[in-house]
Amino acid sequence: MMKILFKVRYFRYLVLFLLFLGIFIQKANSQNYASDFIKKQKNSKTKDVVYIKSNPTIIIPNQTSALLDSINDSLLVEQYTQKLKETLIYLGFEVLDSTNSFIDQRHHTLNIAQIEIDNYKIKDSLTNSKFKDEVFYKDLNAIRFNVWLIYNEKDTNSSLVFYTFDEVQDFFEGEITKQDTDFFASYDYKEINIEDIYALSAVTGITTGVYFFNYLLNKFVWIQSEGKDNMYYGIDISTKDIISDYSPFDNFDIIEQEE
Repeated sequence: MMKILFKVRYFRYLVLFLLFLGIFIQKANSQNYASDFIKKQKNSKTKDVVYIKSNPTIIIPNQTSALLDSINDSLLVEQYTQKLKETLIYLGFEVLDSTNSFIDQRHHTLNIAQIEIDNYKIKDSLTNSKFKDEVFYKDLNAIRFNVWLIYNEKDTNSSLVFYTFDEVQDFFEGEITKQDTDFFASYDYKEINIEDIYALSAVTGITTGVYFFNYLLNKFVWIQSEGKDNMYYGIDISTKDIISDYSPFDNFDIIEQEE
């Protein structure tokens, strides 16, 4: 009986070991696939080619904002598009200006379809752990730079809409202090200016480039692993190292288009 029990236990350990080994091998293969995607961008014959179309509709919901009235739409789009292209090139892609592109697993189109600059109010506050009942509130201006992009619009079987945004708000930082029995809010405050909005468009261009790279990276790993990989991959733009997680990160909101 002892021999039989030993065999059963040994068999269970063997199963667990093989299961762990399978997961380890799959994860290692997926990491290799992600590395292969990085490597193929270093070869002019294998690197991905991205065709950029940039003639977006500009939407400014709050037309009463004096700050937004002073925006130069062309300059805003130019800065966003330029930073997007620079980021894609920096990450290894070939970038071309064209609307007549051949679409396959290596060639892609990215149409900057719509940009929205939204001005809204948020409420921020100052607190102090020593005086929990004392709170100072201040209304701040905020700008959100929203972008919608159409991916592979000529391929009706896989046409997607990507959405992303970045935002900036008035600078507000300080503390609550007490002098005798009175409380005071001491803070630094600086309103958003037009240069902040142009800088925001550039930052969003960089974000878009990273997100698009991550999308194609994960698509490549998914295809190479035949859909078996359950990890999410991304690029650290400062080091170009691959990063991974079990949850999505640094990616677009994706809207599937109805045929």
